[in-house]
Amino acid sequence: MTASPVCGFCGSSCPAPVRAERAFCCHGCRVAYQLRSETPASPNDPSRTTIIRNLVISAFLGVNSMSLNLGYNAEYTTEPSLRYLGFISFLSSVIVLILLAKPLAREAYQRLLARSISIELLFVLGIGATFILSTMDLVFQSGPIYFETTSILLVVYTLGKTIGARIRFKALEEAQALTDTISPKYPRIFPDGSRKDVPSSQIARDDIIVIAPGEVIPADGEILQGLSHVSEIMFTGEPIPALRKQGHRVFQGTRVHDGELTVRVLANGNETRLHRLLAGVQKAMDLPTPWQTDADRLVAWFLPAVLVTAFGTFGYWWSHADFMSGLMNALSVILVACPCAMGLATPIVLWAGFGAFTRLGFAITDPTAIQRLSGVTVIIFDKTGTLTGAECQAVNFVPAPSDNSLPTYTRARVLALIRSIERYSDHPYAKTLRAIPLESKEELTRFSVTQVTPLPGVGISATVEMDGQRLAVSIGNDGLLSSRHLAEKYSRESAARKTLFVKIGNELIGSVYLNELPKQDLQQLFARLGLPVEIFTGDPSPDPSLFRVPVRSGLTPSDKSKAILELQDNGQRVLFVGDGVNDTPAMSVATVSIALNSGAEPAKHAASLNFAGQNLEVIATAIDCSRRIGHAIRANLVWALIYNVTGILIAALGLITPVIAAVLMTCSSVLVALRAHRLHVRLVPQDTGLRSLPMPQAAQR
Repeated sequence: MTASPVCGFCGSSCPAPVRAERAFCCHGCRVAYQLRSETPASPNDPSRTTIIRNLVISAFLGVNSMSLNLGYNAEYTTEPSLRYLGFISFLSSVIVLILLAKPLAREAYQRLLARSISIELLFVLGIGATFILSTMDLVFQSGPIYFETTSILLVVYTLGKTIGARIRFKALEEAQALTDTISPKYPRIFPDGSRKDVPSSQIARDDIIVIAPGEVIPADGEILQGLSHVSEIMFTGEPIPALRKQGHRVFQGTRVHDGELTVRVLANGNETRLHRLLAGVQKAMDLPTPWQTDADRLVAWFLPAVLVTAFGTFGYWWSHADFMSGLMNALSVILVACPCAMGLATPIVLWAGFGAFTRLGFAITDPTAIQRLSGVTVIIFDKTGTLTGAECQAVNFVPAPSDNSLPTYTRARVLALIRSIERYSDHPYAKTLRAIPLESKEELTRFSVTQVTPLPGVGISATVEMDGQRLAVSIGNDGLLSSRHLAEKYSRESAARKTLFVKIGNELIGSVYLNELPKQDLQQLFARLGLPVEIFTGDPSPDPSLFRVPVRSGLTPSDKSKAILELQDNGQRVLFVGDGVNDTPAMSVATVSIALNSGAEPAKHAASLNFAGQNLEVIATAIDCSRRIGHAIRANLVWALIYNVTGILIAALGLITPVIAAVLMTCSSVLVALRAHRLHVRLVPQDTGLRSLPMPQAAQR
């Protein structure tokens, strides 16, 4: 059957369709897959041991071929009896070819089918030419033999590609480990109260399950019973476990610490927040980034340039020395060339970056987001919902002017009246109004609220009995005001604040001023970002004392997008952070955008990144990560330039043998790959506390 074009080991795209049970993007992934042996029956499973055995045998034969070839090459012109050494070396090389060459040849062939010149083709040319010419020289005793080059090149290539494949897979494995730690079974509570362990894969929506201390939560849900600290670092960026109790939401992949929780399942499988996060990472890894595209372009011209240089070297040395010198030096040029910093290290760095962003709580919807985030020069925040929450703080009550008020209502009585009515509302402002301190608690006993009616888009009204009177009381925004004069008057007096008005009948009694509460210490957030910050808001008059940074108020959605375009026309690269539907146009035109996971779905679809956490300072960590990724990619490209120019020059001058050239190339490849792999450890700075926490062992049931 025709296999999927996705690599069966690292998940990358395969270069060409193949007809096999499982497809691989490269020979290294094929070998690493066998080494890993996903479902071995035992540690001695044949699928695990075969490739190790082949590598060990090939390395042994290659090293011994060196000694045999040295003896033969030193004496073959004077001691024909030593010819047997050459034939032993020949047989050793044939065995190595049988053990290791077939996957390499198949890989090179598949790349050619995809019209791609790859490093595999260079190895095939070098190995094939060395083996054929050495065989001819052995048969006709016309020159030295280099069978050890054939064997060692195959061993070096196989090991190098295997190491690279393991490193690539590690990036995916790290993210996938979040779900792999889920226990195989969890107790389910049935309607009759009985309990039975069910496999985690069979947990369904509305099931009631029990999670013990130390276990990972297997699905998104709501806590019905229990109290525990829950580690939510992958969603919030907070290293300290959060206290979760009845009524709180919990999510798949988070870990219960110190208490048993009974949870009603709200989402499982592909519907969980963790799955969406990992799906975003996988999607981004499958799509090309500008960094990767640039690296692919370099590889596309690099390999043909190496071949041209090799042919030039061959022609020069053949004309100035002999045929074999030309061949060996040309092979050295081919084998010393290392495109790995471009073709291998760049995706490894990007995969490490995707893993780091996942740990920080970001879902990547645009694969170019990391690169664009690294170049941001100004950050723009939406205000409401992003920097401030829905809750407010009541700061003052101001009676209406005496010519319009009812003098029989004192300040204490009006405050008690407000609290009595707002007990029947679940609006976010109601909680704020219920928290207004009373001047006299005795006033609360004077009211009897008999009828409450919501006023959509405005507020709430109620019928209140007080001292034998039935009063119609309304509390809400300026939609309560019937007089344009009063609306304008109170709008001026309520500048920089949200204002609610109180009416009894048709008479305005007064107004309550509310201040917005920031979600966190905004000054610390802005200082941590280290970039110019502006705030865009649709509020006509926000409180400037909350922010102490430039605020543009009264903006419509189109005004926000126009302002961003103006900044970009002036050379700025803009990061926009928001959460609402009205932020969608701004997110679409910004250089890069972040939507909070608590926001509206259209905003999350329009944004380049979705942030599942609460601590906005993690955005500063993300910007730092993106810069480190860019620096690592540029450093690898500089290393590639220096190494390849120097190595190819030395090889063309005939100063190294093909074996040494192959070893240098492999060392360079492994060095670049390991440097790229180490990056994921350094992407999240120590002082942020965003590394993995030691978790308690799951409790024994």
